[in-house]
Amino acid sequence: MTLLRQIEVEMANGKTTPQACKETQITAQTYYRWRKEFGGLKLDQAKRLKELERENAKLKRLVGAIAGEADSEGCSGGKLLSPERRRGVLRSHFDEREQYESSYSNEISATIPTP
Repeated sequence: MTLLRQIEVEMANGKTTPQACKETQITAQTYYRWRKEFGGLKLDQAKRLKELERENAKLKRLVGAIAGEADSEGCSGGKLLSPERRRGVLRSHFDEREQYESSYSNEISATIPTP
């Protein structure tokens, strides 16, 4: 953001875009890409944009991991969020959870002395 503003100031003082970019040691292509992405944003808005991009990437990785789990559970083919795949993933998740809870409750009941 600082370099983008510095180039804009130098251009306002009469320098050409290639001259201003050369002084800040970036290419004109980088300047135009940054201007397209951050041109009208203030610093706090640009930070928020980057934060949202990181969060989006994290969510995409999670969805990919869920898709991988769904494939390993026999739900291959089709998109992840189709109703059939969603039911299959949820069914297997709740089956596993139910098995865990029943084995846990059996362990607890076995440790409780009977009167």
